[in-house]
Amino acid sequence: MVEADNRVELWAEAKAQLETALSIESRNIRANGEYGVLLVDMARVGHDSDLKAAEEALSVAAKVSSQSDIEVQVSLARVYMRTDRINEASTALGVALKRRANHVVLAGLGELYGFQGQIFRAEKEFRAAWHDAPENAPERHLYKLELAKFEGLIASGAAVDIEKQAEGVEVVAPLETVSHGEAGPRRDPGKTVVRRKSSKSTASAAAETEPKTTEPEAAEPEVTESETVEPEVAEPEVTEPAEKN
Repeated sequence: MVEADNRVELWAEAKAQLETALSIESRNIRANGEYGVLLVDMARVGHDSDLKAAEEALSVAAKVSSQSDIEVQVSLARVYMRTDRINEASTALGVALKRRANHVVLAGLGELYGFQGQIFRAEKEFRAAWHDAPENAPERHLYKLELAKFEGLIASGAAVDIEKQAEGVEVVAPLETVSHGEAGPRRDPGKTVVRRKSSKSTASAAAETEPKTTEPEAAEPEVTESETVEPEVAEPEVTEPAEKN
């Protein structure tokens, strides 16, 4: 694991090299992507970073479809989160999810929920990202830091207070959300209210469908009524001719 001081030095060196490369070829897709991701990662750990330059570089890289698009889209989403553009962040994450729901996207979802005060959902996504990331992935260190932050909020009880403050506010999320434990993402509503009513709605829907299954049983009393009427009509017809004789 790279120590914090060494990481800062490596980032500074990488930043200088990428800026040199971009001064020679400003529209280079790979260099723009790596430069934008680097600036965002620096901002994530609290270092001064130029988010405007990061957005410009990532926007150039995002124009070309490639395997790195996922990381580029997630980094763009992180820029939007830090500049109060949650809807745009959700859209960028949705683009990444359509390509592949890997640990990078899971961590992006965790940040999206965290910025909206959804501490428990954020912790869940970061925990999934931590477990899904390869052992040698450099992102694991950042996931661990974020996970420790949200775990601390939950353990202290502050998470409940934060979520209470967000009650009634719509939670913005991509149309594509991840169902953990499955191979890929499943489609859910993009905007949900903080009050979770999904379990109640499914229960009420089940209650509404249950009476419909008992409707065919209403035919049974109709059959019995017709059977009781027939013998009552037949009895007077038989007795009348017997009295005349």
